[in-house]
Amino acid sequence: MTRFFLLLPLLALTAPAVAQMPPEGGPDRPVINQIFFSPSGEVFRAKTPAPYPVADWFKKADADGDGKLTRAEYVADAKRYFAVIDKDENGAISSPENTRYEEELAPEILSHVPMITQPPKGRTTDAEGKPLTNQPYQRQITGAAQFSLINEPQPVRGADANFDFKITAAEWESASLARFRLLDKDVDGVLTLDTLSKTPMQQALEAPRDGKGKKRRQ
Repeated sequence: MTRFFLLLPLLALTAPAVAQMPPEGGPDRPVINQIFFSPSGEVFRAKTPAPYPVADWFKKADADGDGKLTRAEYVADAKRYFAVIDKDENGAISSPENTRYEEELAPEILSHVPMITQPPKGRTTDAEGKPLTNQPYQRQITGAAQFSLINEPQPVRGADANFDFKITAAEWESASLARFRLLDKDVDGVLTLDTLSKTPMQQALEAPRDGKGKKRRQ
């Protein structure tokens, strides 16, 4: 059964992921930095009006360029990025290497994007005003999940199956296969770009806005 990292302490979500940039001609409006985290946690960045960078990841992972990302290509791409994080090349990602990942390779993981719509808060009382004791927990969209195809706040720690603060190559491959199964909704063994869901940030960027840049209510 797929198991994701649910015990990660809440991060200090302070650094803004949406940068206010000088306008590039035309109307006086900010250029928004678009951010995409691959399922393995690699960060791809682009500025509007460029396409959302999920396309950049897909093209990079699609080794034969046929527009179909097979399970083998997907896992090979995940292993490639594992080697990037495993700086000392000992076949495991340590806590210091994970810290480097968060601070240097993927600093947006510590960001909070206010424009992303969070799940509504559940009711705390019933119709008579009595407290609910069995209210299900609704996960907030935080960390990498803001920019990812999977609601996983920390994809590196998310691969730590035995919670020993070390991710082995075997754990990484197992997590990669589990993530592929999540994305392969029609279970045909391949992914195509047009069938991938949109990330929370992509949805926020594409939401209609008023003249002041605020999201319009649907």
